[in-house]
Amino acid sequence: MPRRILQLVTVLHPGDFIENLRQWPHLIKSRAARSALQQKLAENRNLEGKPRYVPGTVIVDYGEPDGRNQGSYFIRATHLVEFLADPRLLFMPDNKPRFRWKLEFRHSWQDDPQAAMNDDQRQALLSEISKATLIVKALWQNQSLAPNAPLQIGVNLVLVPVKNVLDAQEGNFRFERSGGNVWIEW
Repeated sequence: MPRRILQLVTVLHPGDFIENLRQWPHLIKSRAARSALQQKLAENRNLEGKPRYVPGTVIVDYGEPDGRNQGSYFIRATHLVEFLADPRLLFMPDNKPRFRWKLEFRHSWQDDPQAAMNDDQRQALLSEISKATLIVKALWQNQSLAPNAPLQIGVNLVLVPVKNVLDAQEGNFRFERSGGNVWIEW
């Protein structure tokens, strides 16, 4: 079973957990600006991207997807919430309408310290997420693009809340905290 550091957890459709999204602290980031920053950071690390064609655009990826984990498995969030890092709510106005809002959980927001949630908001969010079942939309293995991060492969997990998991099975994901990191094994 592969075992990697869990670098980033993205949860799509945060409106399932948060009412009145615009009233919560949030970052406004254009997809184009985030892609340009990602490209710059990747170039600084001598990483070469691969184009991926999606309807209406091209996305440059700097990692590899785990094809076994793209919509076939779910995670019960009760097993995940204790391992989630610092959340930020993001609004991306140039994304497709249903993907404009998302939550990102990272261990460091040094480049984006603003829009932090207060403790009450964070606890309310985690409480709501803990009740959810989340489909693993994608599991990416990437080198960290952060300037001071070690050159190692980590995991970016993309999750989507679902009401009905009839077409999926529970994934065999294990999370653990060790050596100052959160690890995922699958």
